[in-house]
Amino acid sequence: MKTFLLVFGLLYLPLLTFGQPQDVADNLNDAYENYQTAYKKAKGALSSIDECYSTRGIENLRNYARDAEDAATNAKKYSSYAEDEADDAEEAANFCSNAEDEANDAEDYFYQAKRKFSSAADELSNISYEDNIDNINSYLQNAVDFLQSGIKQLNYGVDEINNTFDALKNDCR
Repeated sequence: MKTFLLVFGLLYLPLLTFGQPQDVADNLNDAYENYQTAYKKAKGALSSIDECYSTRGIENLRNYARDAEDAATNAKKYSSYAEDEADDAEEAANFCSNAEDEANDAEDYFYQAKRKFSSAADELSNISYEDNIDNINSYLQNAVDFLQSGIKQLNYGVDEINNTFDALKNDCR
């Protein structure tokens, strides 16, 4: 029986340890794809807000604000997906504390981005019920600030994804 366990361990242990780095890499790649989509959606929201400033009429402004709100909501959704994938990478990287720490940092940044995009969407949703142009401008500016902050958090998160890859390559042999 001991011989069977020894042979089993020698044959399959390398396969199991090889799988772990690949699982981490797969999760990180998925997180990166979600980062890219969240980034594009956030930029789309900013573009729609720019249209708010150049349009005439409150209804046109509200339509662009709704477009921006939808884009911010989608940026939030994809940031959440990136956060989940970074969390999965962190769990899969339990064999290497450096990679695990970097993946945890990525997860935290994506979480912060998600919160910022949620706040931007909330600000933009207020425009649907607002007639005062000063208040509308305030909501738009707040949304821009939240979106820019969220994009910054996304970029920090993708930096941590790269750091996790580096840790896998250099520290986790």
